[in-house]
Amino acid sequence: MNKEEFSEYMDKNSNVRNIFAERALSYQQEKNQARQPAKRWRDGRVEREAEKMYDNVLNNIYEQIKRTVQNSTERNNWIQFIDENDLFDDLEQSMNEMSFE
Repeated sequence: MNKEEFSEYMDKNSNVRNIFAERALSYQQEKNQARQPAKRWRDGRVEREAEKMYDNVLNNIYEQIKRTVQNSTERNNWIQFIDENDLFDDLEQSMNEMSFE
């Protein structure tokens, strides 16, 4: 499974992206409000920064699974690993408990 397939599969089968995006956007907005008014970013930039944060998390998750799954190109092996380890449930829980500093 390549990274794009993994991302699509995770989006269809979990709320990880939504949970993380909500928290990351809130964090970026708070961070932006703390800047001096003249140095504040526009909303679009704040959203892009939150999306970059998600992309980094997604890449880290993907690379960790890729190292673990035998025959890492086989989609069924990935799905089996994800299901057997309740990966998406654990990720959702982690995202709900996560805080940024």
